[in-house]
Amino acid sequence: MRALLVIVGVGLLSVFTSQTPTLPPTEPQSEAVTFSAPTLSELDQQLMLARAASAEDNFDEAIKLFADLEQSGSHRHRWAAISGQINIYRRQYNIAPALEITARLIAAEPPVAGLMHVWNGDMYLQLKNYDSALAEYQTAEQQYGSTVVNNAVMGELALKQASRAAIQFQHPDQAAKFSRKMAEKYPTTGNPETALARGLLYEAMARGDLPIKTLETILYDGICSAAKPCFIDKQRLQKNPGSNRAQFQQLGGVSGISFKLNKTDQRLLKRIRQANKLSISQAVLQSVVPAAQATTVSYTTCDVEDETAYQGFSDPMTVINRGDLFMGFPAAASTSVSGNLYHPGVDLNGAYDAGYDCDVNQVTGPDDADTADDRFTTTAAGCVQDASTADWGSLAITHNYPPYDGDFAADYTTSQYGHADDVFVEVFESFGDSVGTNEVIGSIGGIDNNGNSTWACHLHFEIREPDHPDPYNAGYWASSVLSSQDSVGLYYQDPESFIDAHPAFDWITWIDESASQWSYVPNWTYVNTKGNGNDAGENDLNYTSTTAASSPSATATLSFTAENDGNHTLWMFVPWSLGSKSDSVPVVLTSADTGNTVFSTTLDFYGPEVVGNGTCDRDFDGDGIWDDFDPTKRCDEWISIGSANLTSGGNYELEISNATGANGDIIIIDDVLIVYEDNVSSWTTTYRISTLDDDECTVPSSGDWTITDDCVISSAITAPQNVLVADNVTLTINGSGSLAMDLSSYHLLIGDGSKVIIETGGKID
Repeated sequence: MRALLVIVGVGLLSVFTSQTPTLPPTEPQSEAVTFSAPTLSELDQQLMLARAASAEDNFDEAIKLFADLEQSGSHRHRWAAISGQINIYRRQYNIAPALEITARLIAAEPPVAGLMHVWNGDMYLQLKNYDSALAEYQTAEQQYGSTVVNNAVMGELALKQASRAAIQFQHPDQAAKFSRKMAEKYPTTGNPETALARGLLYEAMARGDLPIKTLETILYDGICSAAKPCFIDKQRLQKNPGSNRAQFQQLGGVSGISFKLNKTDQRLLKRIRQANKLSISQAVLQSVVPAAQATTVSYTTCDVEDETAYQGFSDPMTVINRGDLFMGFPAAASTSVSGNLYHPGVDLNGAYDAGYDCDVNQVTGPDDADTADDRFTTTAAGCVQDASTADWGSLAITHNYPPYDGDFAADYTTSQYGHADDVFVEVFESFGDSVGTNEVIGSIGGIDNNGNSTWACHLHFEIREPDHPDPYNAGYWASSVLSSQDSVGLYYQDPESFIDAHPAFDWITWIDESASQWSYVPNWTYVNTKGNGNDAGENDLNYTSTTAASSPSATATLSFTAENDGNHTLWMFVPWSLGSKSDSVPVVLTSADTGNTVFSTTLDFYGPEVVGNGTCDRDFDGDGIWDDFDPTKRCDEWISIGSANLTSGGNYELEISNATGANGDIIIIDDVLIVYEDNVSSWTTTYRISTLDDDECTVPSSGDWTITDDCVISSAITAPQNVLVADNVTLTINGSGSLAMDLSSYHLLIGDGSKVIIETGGKID
């Protein structure tokens, strides 16, 4: 097998059992959920190594590893390898080998043929070949439209991509035709009412009533908004229909645009709403094609449950500057592209009050050059749900980490990436791709919905909660949601705070504030539909008011038992909801067995930016300009409660009290994550291909071989167990040398600052 070169990272583990205190009587009870990563298989190791080689631009080695993995016989690893190979060819703008892969799959596996034609269309768009892209999308829709891949109907997917391409290449009449066909032919997949709205909107663009942009960018730019709505009928665009306003209606929950429907469109809307009373499978059979021709083949290229983010979340690019912050609200509408809306993510490598630099990381070369420092990567492993160069250059990827209540489907988090480069069309993924952690998926550039502009040269990055109204729509930007901090806090999280609290793990425990491990004494209030989680009973919290008295009038206590010896880190989610800040909240972790205090501290459950009226204010100094990023000043955040070395089998109590020294503020108790940190973890190990650079050395007869000085292997030797290259040491295998290892049982481990050099002809086997 291929050599596996390993740099040991820090493993994170947790597992806890529970005790049973009391809860407020009005709150439903749930239990803590502990989730463990499976044993890392040989195929997983090869996949991680291949992805690492790709991330380092070691394309030849990555292609070899992916090609081997494709023949593994594992469906999951096979499709991850296919995705990895095509990603590399797209990054090289060499799509011919990728087209050979999709052609082979089209011939051999008809159930996936439709998706492969969609992938082909996306690749042709990357080369700005609109006609070839359109031909591929039409083939997918006409020949494979009723097939289902990854729970998506291929006809609807193909028409969506075709409509986006038509808008991108300034063909609104064609975009309108494709969108209308989506609504007419696929009335229960995606959002058919929104498809009808797109069709009507693009028809208005074809008449010259509106600039040629996607629906999302019309809303993003504020051309039509809840504050300044557009009214569209079959003849013209109106800004104020006066007494005729009642004749217009919104479609698909799109706020800011209303339509006056003719009789044909009224019948279509009625059919859509009637069809949605059917199940998806029934509607596909009854509405897409005649029953005799129907084929509802279901195929999977990426299963989010199988792509659990064991390696955790990480920053999608090197952060030098930040522009608009999470929940940021500009002082005036003129400072915001979209008017008075709250920002649902964070802008990386931009400076709001200093302009945006297309050469964001100060790389020498053309502003729009595809430089390594201008690229962005996946924040975690997952499945691509949407990718487009039309909707302000964007992608949406779903992640599973961890299943909070054991219900996988209800707990998927979605990351969104915006402002990919429109000059080079640098979005390297398509729907259905399997991606790993830190995989290169695009490059930022000048796309601001008005063509290329230095203003937009930054990465807009979001974390969407499971109950987001349209999580898989990469271009989603709705003023009806973003005009309210309540809805932004409900559907999004601060990306950087979320990343901090969701590291790589082997074991991790999630405890809802309604779990039986909590006891509340007294005066706590339960609130549903606010807080972290989904709408299936998790989106809730408990709160109480603070007191200036020296003794608390209310406490919340979490009891748990540690299953391991070692360092544990505790995190709590503190939603922005309910307003007032709570500074200096007393937090104490105590050993229930000995009564000794493990740690005692005070925390700001809301940062100083949360003012008395509950507004998350990003203008800290009051000068009318959003201020620079400050990790101590966040809204809707995960906070670190503390870390401590705990004893396996030990019983502990975490107490939070309301004696903050101030009256009338609010303390909120929401979800807790407890992470156990180990020294070595296979899933948290960083895999990478070593760089290629020198004394003779002797291998021991048994046990591990630790190399503490530079060593050159010039003959065939066998290592009995693990090989450990100490810090700042170079191991070289020259052209006549080979190192034999049992890589199914042992590892080659490389210390900080060390190198393993394999010269031509040398090998590890």
